[in-house]
Amino acid sequence: MNGLDELLSKVTIFKKLTQDEIAQLVPFLSQKDYTQGSIIFDEGTYGSELYIVARGEVAAFIKLPDGSLREVAHFGSGDFFGDMAIFENDVRSATCVAQTDCALLSLTASNFFTIINSHPSAAIKIMYDMLTVISQRLMKTGSFLTEMIQWGEAARKRSIIDEFTGIYNRSYFEDTITLMMTQEKPFCLIMVDLDYFRKINDEYSHAVGDKAILAIVDVLKHTFREHDAVCRYGGDEFAVIFDGNDVMRAQELAEKARQNVNAIDCTQLGMKNFRLSLSMGIAPFPDIDKDLLRSKADEALYTAKERGRNCVVIAQ
Repeated sequence: MNGLDELLSKVTIFKKLTQDEIAQLVPFLSQKDYTQGSIIFDEGTYGSELYIVARGEVAAFIKLPDGSLREVAHFGSGDFFGDMAIFENDVRSATCVAQTDCALLSLTASNFFTIINSHPSAAIKIMYDMLTVISQRLMKTGSFLTEMIQWGEAARKRSIIDEFTGIYNRSYFEDTITLMMTQEKPFCLIMVDLDYFRKINDEYSHAVGDKAILAIVDVLKHTFREHDAVCRYGGDEFAVIFDGNDVMRAQELAEKARQNVNAIDCTQLGMKNFRLSLSMGIAPFPDIDKDLLRSKADEALYTAKERGRNCVVIAQ
């Protein structure tokens, strides 16, 4: 390995070493060559080697929850990686891949501890600079983890939010009422249906139907309380999980929402001589048994339809 002493003198963790100390390290290093695209080690596998890039480039990747890979570090000539493997017997935290044809110098954990015992002065200098570099990497990692948390939060929101309307979706609705019934937490289930939605689509277009949906959602969000959950149940159907089993208060807000929907200026949506309206059915829990709650709320909604629509009915 011609020029090895010169290369080692340029490595960050060896820069404080004298020429004699660098010469003492040479016998403990071995060279390994990798072609472009080769995996040096995989995330989750055990390893006990620190690597120094003698030539070429290496990138480190971690696997994201969705299965994709995210590059978290890039190493060039003189950089080192895999350092934690010589301090602790644990799995690799990332996958490292050769980005070009590479020549790497390998230092095993056993050889490193031999250096500590036989050349303590050199080992102290190495470990000092190594910890400095590691601390800098941890600062970058902290920033990355913040980004990952934000990414995870965005992914979580995507899983529970209806993309078109921005309110909770059917999945969130199902999970939430199941949890609340399991915990026996009182609530009122309000099933909501936009009246004559098919007529809107057929006579005015689906684009106008979409505008009507968004107008309804806006009313529901601004009428019910912040701690009530407004959900899109499907198409023109909605559900509100009203916190608490105060049926009279739930009915009061449902009536207010119905009236506010009636007041929407439909000409602004592209519909002349038309009035939007809602039919709603309310069922309180635990006043109504959990096994009957959904069917009772639906029955109340159907009763509202049978009464001519545009009204609120409480389940019996």
